[in-house]
Amino acid sequence: MYLSGVFKALGDKTRLRMLNLLSKQELCVCQICEVLKISQPNVSKHLHRMRYAGLIVCRKVSQWCFYKINEEFKSKNQALFAFLLDEWANNRLFAEDIQKLVDILNNFECCKTCVNKSMDL
Repeated sequence: MYLSGVFKALGDKTRLRMLNLLSKQELCVCQICEVLKISQPNVSKHLHRMRYAGLIVCRKVSQWCFYKINEEFKSKNQALFAFLLDEWANNRLFAEDIQKLVDILNNFECCKTCVNKSMDL
């Protein structure tokens, strides 16, 4: 069932933190690792779970994988997504993650040449 998969994917603090970051813009795995200070295999495992549930989609550029929130998920679940955005905006941990993301996007070199910086935070 689609909905149970969504809630299972959302039932983990790390995945919620990742989704919060992805709500701002498309990100590379290495950028997520840097913000959350967790290993690449661990990040990839969580991203796979969210992708399987239909929350996110992936785009490959050379050796890098870029993830963003699935637009179909957002449109099908507008109330849920609005609830998440509101919760993230009012939570210190999620706000700190966004500030770290801003710093990393300005200074992190790993995949900077491939990053689409079309969205300003």
